[in-house]
Amino acid sequence: MNKRTNIRRRCGECAAPFEEGEEIYLWEDRYVCGECFDALFDSLSRFEKALMSGCEIRNYPI
Repeated sequence: MNKRTNIRRRCGECAAPFEEGEEIYLWEDRYVCGECFDALFDSLSRFEKALMSGCEIRNYPI
């Protein structure tokens, strides 16, 4: 007996099931949907966003 189960993966933030072909994003240790990615990114401070994008941060004057 060989039953094949179809496990639907879900967003690690809101638990919505992912649709085939949908873009998903790895956020820390889980995959999230686009809506949750936007919300998580928007909740970051400017400093955190700069660090994540690899920007150099300095204080003026240099």
